[in-house]
Amino acid sequence: MQHLKKYYFSTEGETEELYLKHLEKLINADKKRVAFVVKASRPMSFIKQITFLNRITVYHLFDVESNETEYVSRFKTTLDEMKGAERLGKTVIYKTCYSNFTFELWMILHKMEQNGAVAGRKNYLVGINKAFNKKFQSLNEFK
Repeated sequence: MQHLKKYYFSTEGETEELYLKHLEKLINADKKRVAFVVKASRPMSFIKQITFLNRITVYHLFDVESNETEYVSRFKTTLDEMKGAERLGKTVIYKTCYSNFTFELWMILHKMEQNGAVAGRKNYLVGINKAFNKKFQSLNEFK
């Protein structure tokens, strides 16, 4: 019997959580190889919610939205929370795992090339509609 490899992920939102659950399903399509423990949760909350016996590595998947002050501050806060989760007295290593500049760009790159920059993440909607042959009116509708 082959040992099942377990991976732990906290995510910024539901979109990343759904993506990882789908990835787990694809990996295990022909044979159960991995188990993903995935929850849309802040790092500190995630560690408080799970049970584990041995040292684990947790990957926190989140967007890097832009270089605007608000998003840079949010990024730094997330890194601080990851460090805090490691200091809770449990044997946890937290790893930063973020998509390309935004999750929207990451999704576009699954289907086609994205050449050139866009001014703000909402402008990725054009590429998303083209890549997925849709007519979403907003990023929220896409998600």
